[in-house]
Amino acid sequence: MLMRLLYLFVFSCFFGYAQNQDFSVTQIPKELLENADAVFRQDFMEIEIRSLKEMVTRVTNVWTVLNSQGDKLINPSIYHDNSIKVNKAEVKIYNALGKEIKKYKKKDFKDRSSVSSGTLYSDSRVMYLDYVPTSYPYTFEISYETKSKNTVVFPNFYFLSAYRLSTQNSEVSIIYNPEEIQINTVEMQLDNLSVIRELKPGFVHYKTQNLKAIKTEAFGPYFFQIAPQVKFSPQKFIYEGITGEVKSWNELGQWFFNNILKDRDEVSDKTLEEVNQLVKGIDDPIERARIVYEYVQNNTRYISVQVGIGGVQPITAKEVDRVKYGDCKGLSNYTKALLKEVGVTAYYTHIESGNYQYNFNENFPSLSEGNHVILAIPNGEDYVFTDCTSQTHPFGFIGDFSDNRYAHIIKPDGGKLVKTTAYLNEDNHESFSIKGALNDEGHLTASLEISSRGLDYDRKQYLPIYSNTEIDTHYKKRWANVRNIQVNNIQFENDKREVVFKEQLEVSAKNYASKSGDRFIVELNPFSKYTSVPPRYEERTQPIIIKRGFYETATFNLKLPEGFEIEALPKGMNTSSPFGDYVLSIQENEDHSLTITRRFLLKAGIHSKELYTDFREFLSNTALRDNLKIVLIKN
Repeated sequence: MLMRLLYLFVFSCFFGYAQNQDFSVTQIPKELLENADAVFRQDFMEIEIRSLKEMVTRVTNVWTVLNSQGDKLINPSIYHDNSIKVNKAEVKIYNALGKEIKKYKKKDFKDRSSVSSGTLYSDSRVMYLDYVPTSYPYTFEISYETKSKNTVVFPNFYFLSAYRLSTQNSEVSIIYNPEEIQINTVEMQLDNLSVIRELKPGFVHYKTQNLKAIKTEAFGPYFFQIAPQVKFSPQKFIYEGITGEVKSWNELGQWFFNNILKDRDEVSDKTLEEVNQLVKGIDDPIERARIVYEYVQNNTRYISVQVGIGGVQPITAKEVDRVKYGDCKGLSNYTKALLKEVGVTAYYTHIESGNYQYNFNENFPSLSEGNHVILAIPNGEDYVFTDCTSQTHPFGFIGDFSDNRYAHIIKPDGGKLVKTTAYLNEDNHESFSIKGALNDEGHLTASLEISSRGLDYDRKQYLPIYSNTEIDTHYKKRWANVRNIQVNNIQFENDKREVVFKEQLEVSAKNYASKSGDRFIVELNPFSKYTSVPPRYEERTQPIIIKRGFYETATFNLKLPEGFEIEALPKGMNTSSPFGDYVLSIQENEDHSLTITRRFLLKAGIHSKELYTDFREFLSNTALRDNLKIVLIKN
């Protein structure tokens, strides 16, 4: 009891610490203003686990916002639901001199659903305060306390939480009963920081100060990959009344299967009869899975349903079958149930979705990891991953929403982490076949055939659902370098079995060639240019990360106008580097035409920051060669 009172005394002092501080901008160390749009003056979080079924979290956040770009770096929001109650909430606004100019109580906050309008049911909500600054800099302080009946999910704590945001004071503490609970702690990117740690039974405490802002750099890492942070999770917990004890991903998978997924795969006899008829005579389990996947695509739709046990339990397969909709959890569970009926094994799989490729930490099993559910279907020694929420993706194609990251596959006997499908380099292939002609007035006509695979397929598969105006805008924006371009006779073919998207179109461009007296100046590569040359930096601070890579090929046969001959023809180029390859060849043909062949490979990989100048030069030379021109002169 004495120890508990001591910790509560520490907490009360800790929570009130912000109230006695001077928030004048002059109190910010000069180095914290460098490369910063805002400064995290105080980032304090304290978690008190009173029992397995009660957790109190107290937060005080104070930001000084230096300019309008800094507004998006603060987070004046408090998330809650049926299990998390907000006990206290307060906001104070200070001017540049640190003088309090506004104060808001809990009753002044707005409260709305924390999920999108595409969510049908959800008890997840967010309290927030609309504040529009009248001048910069200003300081925004928010303090709040929440109480939860669940003790399984702790917030991750970032000592630096975003690019261009420095931190002046950062502190996190956890109090718990060591006889009842053990805390798993994982430190990430703390090696080069001066961090005060106190780790003992019943009490965890981290503190650091004066962390300089990190500037954004082209081809740099995602922020979470470099952010100093610490993660916490309990080995024993209660979640929505269900007790769990987890020390590994295997144990977490077993707990989840037995407590969250059990007895939720019943489907109506009518639907089972339908899918069995669809796969009749098909022996290959992967082909059976493809047929069932397409059946689900054609007969259901995605609507988020954030209810059930803490929003992580899927609605039953029988309910999805009845209403014909579900979220990622419900549709994955429903598809899994149908696959089971036709003799195909599939596993419910948690993943952190998004373009940023977040990986689960193998030493940190936690229910807080992951925001999406897909299916993993065994295929020999590997798995076919498929996203049951997509109405458009082909079977077995997950795109950049779930690619190349660890996923938690949940099996009856436990869980394990497995890497999802990667789309790298030549997998992301865009191929051009172009036949064009230039007339004696400098006008261009051309027919194009474009074939796209991998993530290029992912970006283009939606084109057929666009309006004619949107399609026209798409091409004119892409080829904005081509003056007076008109696009006609557009045809699309979406080959979902081979996962290839094909475009056929005709283009025309008046005055495509620039006239100079009796000469035409003509671009050799109008349709597959690389233009994204990254900026120079006085001092590169981060490694070069090429996240996925891509491959472009193009063949352009250009018929030259009668009465003109070539006066100047540039040389080709053949370059190979650690970052990729570039090949450009220009061939004169007997029929008074040119054949321009181009290949460009940018390789996925991580390179030392010391190579940045070489990397930029490689891309700059690529862009220069892609902009080459020939000179024609009238006979």
